[in-house]
Amino acid sequence: MVETNFKEWKRHLLMCLASMDIDLALREEQPAPLTAKSTPTVKRDFEEITQAKGFLDEIEKCFAKNDKVEMTLLLTSLVSMKYNGQGNVIEYIMEMFHIVSRLKALKIELSEELLVLMVLEERLKRDKSESVHLANASKEKGKKRKYQNEAARSPAQKKQQ
Repeated sequence: MVETNFKEWKRHLLMCLASMDIDLALREEQPAPLTAKSTPTVKRDFEEITQAKGFLDEIEKCFAKNDKVEMTLLLTSLVSMKYNGQGNVIEYIMEMFHIVSRLKALKIELSEELLVLMVLEERLKRDKSESVHLANASKEKGKKRKYQNEAARSPAQKKQQ
């Protein structure tokens, strides 16, 4: 468990404890204080009680993360995302929307128009690189034919020209 997955761990823990119906200690505050009528057994058990809710809060403090750092990391990953041509374009777009939803949880709103612009810009970059590749390939192909034609001619044909 690290600070990046603490929230998920806590959510899974609470769901697991709730499904086993043993989350009372997390939902309820401290038990009623001891009285003069309390038996010695109850007094002994009360001394051993540690508050699970307080313990979980202390763990949460240890794994408290800085929202500004997370926001910076998410924005950086969103801006630097590139579609590498592998896999499905929809998965690439869904990953972008996932990052935006995490940013919304941090109270940073990005419009859908901005996401569409980012997707189209990445597509345009990819298309440009493909068209440059095709243009270079066709130029080299023409040069190849010229060299092949010259190599196919006999020395006598070359002298006539």
